[in-house]
Amino acid sequence: NMNISRVLAPFTSIEPAPDQLAPRITDSPPDKSPTVAELLHTTRRKHAVCAMGVLVIAEGQPTEVHVSGVVGRGRETPVTSNARWHIGSCTKSMTATLAAVLHQQGKIDWEQSVGDVFADEEFSVHADYQDATLAELLSHQSGVPNDLISSPLWARMWADATGTARDQRKQIVATYLPRPPLHKPGTKFAYSNVGYVIAGRVLEKQTGEAYEDLLVEHVFQPLDIRKAGFGPPPGDEDPRGHRFGFPLPPNHLAD
Repeated sequence: NMNISRVLAPFTSIEPAPDQLAPRITDSPPDKSPTVAELLHTTRRKHAVCAMGVLVIAEGQPTEVHVSGVVGRGRETPVTSNARWHIGSCTKSMTATLAAVLHQQGKIDWEQSVGDVFADEEFSVHADYQDATLAELLSHQSGVPNDLISSPLWARMWADATGTARDQRKQIVATYLPRPPLHKPGTKFAYSNVGYVIAGRVLEKQTGEAYEDLLVEHVFQPLDIRKAGFGPPPGDEDPRGHRFGFPLPPNHLAD
């Protein structure tokens, strides 16, 4: 899962104040809820997965957390309930949730056109994008290309990723919106990572606040998400992604 939004910011740790929720934590080996815990261990061993975790939610509240395994192949560090897991493309669901909250608060308009949002920029939005909306960006119906892999912009960003995340989003928008879309917005579904980067920039333009700050204030803090970030978690205690059976260092190749 290629998560473009992870490219556009360094990993950051976000830790709101802890609340009173105290789910029962079982690190390996488990001693509670043996049915769930044993199933977890059995499944992990059956499929030769280094680490797995299970969260049990009852009536909207987390009641149990079980984890099993080590952080990577050849490692001895056990995975714990405090580990951060790299979930590809979850930035999309978080961005859509953020947009919904902002819309509910009357701070953004689903139907405001891309042409209007970026009318004051130095670049010119392509005529076929003028009427594209935030709703179409979020529903993969905007005609924006899938990703940056085939674009020289991708290589340039990795070679010189010194600008802020906000600066990089501006660069992507200025690169792609002057180009023609893959299809007329609103007529076809086509999964697009770049579309969500542009959606993040739309939220910034409509609110005047940075995307990361909006996400923390309106999504992470209300949901009591205590630790989160963009890209592979860098901690030695965090599970690693693997390629060809070997753990990957926490860099842009680890997706």
